[in-house]
Amino acid sequence: MSPTKYLEQLRAQGHIQESQPLSHAGLQASRAGMSTLDQTIQAEAQIAPPPQSSWRHDVVLPPQPPRRVFVKMPNTSMPKTSLPPVFCFGGLEPGATVGDLVELLWEQLKPGPSTLIRLEHWGSALDESKTLLSCAIADDSSLRLRLVEHTPSEERGLSRLRVTSTALQTRAVAIASRSWTGLDLKERLCAQLGAADVTWWGPEGQATRLTKAATLLSLAKAEEVEGGTSALQKGEELIVDPTNAMILRNAKGTAKARRLLGDVAEITDTQVAFVDLKPAGIRLSFHGSNIEDGAKLWQLGLRQDDAVILEFESPSVPDPLKLLRSPVAEKPQKDKGGKKKKK
Repeated sequence: MSPTKYLEQLRAQGHIQESQPLSHAGLQASRAGMSTLDQTIQAEAQIAPPPQSSWRHDVVLPPQPPRRVFVKMPNTSMPKTSLPPVFCFGGLEPGATVGDLVELLWEQLKPGPSTLIRLEHWGSALDESKTLLSCAIADDSSLRLRLVEHTPSEERGLSRLRVTSTALQTRAVAIASRSWTGLDLKERLCAQLGAADVTWWGPEGQATRLTKAATLLSLAKAEEVEGGTSALQKGEELIVDPTNAMILRNAKGTAKARRLLGDVAEITDTQVAFVDLKPAGIRLSFHGSNIEDGAKLWQLGLRQDDAVILEFESPSVPDPLKLLRSPVAEKPQKDKGGKKKKK
């Protein structure tokens, strides 16, 4: 059967319908039908908001406060051995503010009153009074730290001082009142060196805290021993908890201490010495002037976060330096009697 005859057979059976040409009357009828349909749609009720289980509520979730943030240090001349290039603070409270984060950074850096700590996020400065959540700080966000120099106010009060030394890391000492004297400061400092609360922040934001920790100084440079002690530098500062301090004081073997960055070092009692200071054995000065025991700190001009210089006899002083610092020995006097005459 040819294709032409096959198509004629389909038309005869009604399977193929020929299209009719469009006419003006047909277009008018179609337009009237569409108008009726449009009126029906407009008469319907307004579209209701999505229910609670809609995809819009599943995707647009409320922001959550950050539990951990990273703070990048600026390119400064600070010693690499005492500060990490990036701080990581974890376990933050839900209502933590930018000021709380600045206080954590101050405890690690301890800048002077002329230096302010400022935090930035994507180039914008953060307000210390606002919460991290209100500043759109997400979990694991990276902030940038800036140290800004300014002129400190003379009305900043006196509740904390910094004590610096060439042999020890800078300490922050709390001042109870403006009536404190030089002796009060010495007693608080000596007590703090013997039993202080110290906190380290690990690379993943975990906090390591020691309570009543004592301060040690290494007596000599030591190489690392496999299965034994760790490598030490002469004069290196270490922090030890009360349990390990008891091991060292009683010479009971190897103990574990922590360096300034928090890493653990294994030491023996012959490698280190405790910094057990007494008020009578130390000297404090401010702007080149000695702080006498009876002098009041406020009257000397000391204000919030000012630096006090500490001087003491370090147990790790090298022998040549000890010789240079020792008083000159008096020469024995010669006999005033003349020489004996020869017989």
